[in-house]
Amino acid sequence: MSKLYLVPLPTARPRFPDRIKQANKVVAREKPWTKGLYESIAAVDLIYRQKLDEKNRICLIILDSTLEISFKEFLVNDDKVPRLSEAKLKGLFNNRVDVHKEIKKYVKVNSNLWPIIEHYYILRCKLIHERATAGITDEQIEDFRKVVQKVLKKLFGLKFSK
Repeated sequence: MSKLYLVPLPTARPRFPDRIKQANKVVAREKPWTKGLYESIAAVDLIYRQKLDEKNRICLIILDSTLEISFKEFLVNDDKVPRLSEAKLKGLFNNRVDVHKEIKKYVKVNSNLWPIIEHYYILRCKLIHERATAGITDEQIEDFRKVVQKVLKKLFGLKFSK
C-alpha cells in the first residue's frame, strides 16, 4: 500500500497581527521597543471584533496606554531627544499635557490630532477615575485607533494596513 501525499493548502490571507508584524519587521529589528506598540494595535483589532458588551472600554484603555507608552519610548530612545534623567521623566509623566509639549519639541505631529488625542485621554480618565462610566462608541474607537496609528507612524515609521 503506497502513501498518499496531499498538496499543501494555499496560504490564506495572513491575519492582521501577522501582516503588521511582517510590515514592521525591519523597524522592530532596529527599534525593538516598537514591537509592543504595533502588537497593541493588533490586540485592539482582536478585541474589537469580539462579541463583548464592553469591548470598547478595553480598546480605549489599550489605545490610550499604547499612545502614552509610545511617547515614553520616543523620549527615552530617539536620538533627537537629549537624555532625560529618571526624575525628569517621572515628573514629565505626572502631567500628560507636559508630555505632549515635550513631544511637540521634537516631532511635527499634525496639529489637528492633538485635540483628538486630548479628547480621548479625558474620556479615558473619566472612565477610570470618575463615578459615572463613560460610554464609548464603535465610531470613537475606530477614530482613536486611526489617530494612534498615525502617531506611531510619525514617531517610529510603523506601518498598519487592514
